[in-house]
Amino acid sequence: MPLLRNARTKKGQKGRKSTDSEESEDPLKPTKELITKAIVEPVFAVIKFAKGPGTKKKLYSYCLRFGSSTKFKKKVRKEWGREFGDTCVGKLNKHRSNVQTAIKGVFRVKWCNSPTHDVGTVEHWEACMKRDLSAHD
Repeated sequence: MPLLRNARTKKGQKGRKSTDSEESEDPLKPTKELITKAIVEPVFAVIKFAKGPGTKKKLYSYCLRFGSSTKFKKKVRKEWGREFGDTCVGKLNKHRSNVQTAIKGVFRVKWCNSPTHDVGTVEHWEACMKRDLSAHD
């Protein structure tokens, strides 16, 4: 599959400007887009942090599974993980940061629009953290 091919950057060519299309500027762009799409849609619902090698492996396995419809052999999956595992972690961290910023923005608007600057009860926030909210909360 062309998106998962082992694209490598050429080292030692700093300062060289390309006149080709955008695709030649970053040969990893299709793979990075695949990873981003997989993280935003199904993966972030399951994995929020990648703290060590075990969760990193789980993360890149999920990205590869949800980002591609092709089934790969174990050796190919392992090689892909070695090459793009850090990219998966970086994209996950960036997405988590964006989500946290959006939540803070919504919370600030709720707080500013409240006449008493009330943020709700402790019970409501506990239910929110446990994901035990009803539809009208």
